[in-house]
Amino acid sequence: IKALQGVGHAEAQPHRAEVFAAVALLWLLVPALGAIPYWISGGLDYLDALFEAVSGFTTTGATVLSDFGQFGKSLFLWRSFTQWMGGIGIVVLFLVVFPQLQVAGRQAFFAESTGVEKERLTPRLRHTAQAVLRVYLTLTILAFLAYWWAGVPVFEALANALTTTPAGGFSPNPQSFAAYPLLAQWLGSLFMFLAGVNFLLQYRLFFGREVKPLVQDAEFRAYALLVLVAGLLLALYLYTHHMYGLEESLRHAFFQVISIVTTTGFASVDFAQWVVPAQAILVFLMFVGGSAG
Repeated sequence: IKALQGVGHAEAQPHRAEVFAAVALLWLLVPALGAIPYWISGGLDYLDALFEAVSGFTTTGATVLSDFGQFGKSLFLWRSFTQWMGGIGIVVLFLVVFPQLQVAGRQAFFAESTGVEKERLTPRLRHTAQAVLRVYLTLTILAFLAYWWAGVPVFEALANALTTTPAGGFSPNPQSFAAYPLLAQWLGSLFMFLAGVNFLLQYRLFFGREVKPLVQDAEFRAYALLVLVAGLLLALYLYTHHMYGLEESLRHAFFQVISIVTTTGFASVDFAQWVVPAQAILVFLMFVGGSAG
């Protein structure tokens, strides 16, 4: 009886090992359940369905699909939604669980949030989580409207928007962004770039009209400079080696640089056909991961 006295008590707190175990089990359970729609409706065996679900919820972007015709719109929407949920899930994990456990890496997400109580979640912490969610939703809606306006079919615009903001890369079109107009590719570059920027800095920029924190942030400046230098270098190489015209070189270079550096994985062209030096630039960028601290 004494051992059970603390059960359900309002002040009782889980131990660190218990919280980490719960989070790990959650990330195993959610994909296991998320695989069921693929399994019963998509013509995949359960192992392939589980792979697709894990790839979605972790926003990895790898896929077992070789025939995109085997999925209907409902499954493609679910496929995109798993990445959207996985992207915001990771953010909530860092904002809620890690600060409570006093993990040192929280400063990368919490630069301006001080006085966080270690015993329980504070209104300040919840406010920060709400700010991140607000930016996440806003970018998703704007991406959808922008893609639709640029000529992408409405369903594909929605599905791609759901996977742009979490930097996931699932697309209902087997050609990815190579199948869309050039304006959609430029807009895709923009929203992928924003998806790689610290959401708290974007909240202060878009909702607080504070430009200074963004331009003074060392991480953002390094990220933007890397994208600019790598994009121009790759565009110069593509143009001088007569692979594309000037606009095409800039468009494909910046699209692929941003897609790779943010680990999104969209493609505006089959860069597997590029020469090795151009591919080498992309391989280097794979190790960056946007504003990953």
